[in-house]
Amino acid sequence: MIIQAVKYEDVGPAERGLLFNGCGPQPTRGRWWTWIPVPELAFEEACNRHDFDYLVGGVTDAEREVADKRFYEGMRFVADDQPWFWRWLYRRAAWLYYRAVYRFGHDHFVWRKAGEVVTLERLVDEELDRRFQGVERGCVACACLHPEQQGVT
Repeated sequence: MIIQAVKYEDVGPAERGLLFNGCGPQPTRGRWWTWIPVPELAFEEACNRHDFDYLVGGVTDAEREVADKRFYEGMRFVADDQPWFWRWLYRRAAWLYYRAVYRFGHDHFVWRKAGEVVTLERLVDEELDRRFQGVERGCVACACLHPEQQGVT
């Protein structure tokens, strides 16, 4: 089990833009299917929460399954709130999205060591490291997150 020192609600707008991409896979080099556009429908919040759960990660496959089930339940909640004539479409899409992350999400879940502390700063640093792998980031890449500290207005 990891020590989660950050909640989804703690993530501000700047960090959300960096950490979450709504529905669809995170772009990954070398995988053609990560660039397939996925319709948001009304699931953006559920997708963002799922991105958060995957970034926080865990130690066991059971923790990943909890994140996937929470994702499906969030989408089902949205589907059940749609007009009756659209519910079947949203429920079907929720099931397909859930199956897709269950099948293809293993490599995107952050596997951590037991007792690891996960903070918002750590999530941001890990994401920047992933995006700028092999590139010296310096302050330029961080300017969007903390413009007041970078002299950027």
